[in-house]
Amino acid sequence: MHTGTDDARRDRVYEFGPFHLNSRRRLLECASGVVPLTAKVFDILLYLLQERGRLVSKEELLAHVWPDAVVEEGNLARHISTLRKVLGDDRETHRYIVTVSGQGYRFVGEVREVAPTRPGIRATARRVPRLLPPRSRQPMWRSCTVPDPGSRLAAVEPGSGS
Repeated sequence: MHTGTDDARRDRVYEFGPFHLNSRRRLLECASGVVPLTAKVFDILLYLLQERGRLVSKEELLAHVWPDAVVEEGNLARHISTLRKVLGDDRETHRYIVTVSGQGYRFVGEVREVAPTRPGIRATARRVPRLLPPRSRQPMWRSCTVPDPGSRLAAVEPGSGS
């Protein structure tokens, strides 16, 4: 049975880092456009955002994302790894997702919930996804990541071999 509360929970927009997730439209966007995600990776991200700050056990995440299937933890770990790559996160930086060994995952990034754009209402600063470029060998998610604030870029002189 579907309630108004269920609808309200499904109709959310979350902003974190350079990302904008619309739960109703099932889109993750960044400044360069739509970020391609599989349905399950999107479901994991959405659930972690909804439960942000709270440790979500592996069992809970598996039951939520794959409610009618038996799925191994390794499959969940691969999906989390993909999600980390998409977000520019890894086990060392923990900008968005922290793994609590043997227990589960926690979304730790700063998140803002914003009002979803309704049809007929003009939103300010609405992002319009651009058309996707032809398929390339470079993963598309790289264009959405934000460099680590502590990293430095090195200047290289032309002809120096570096």
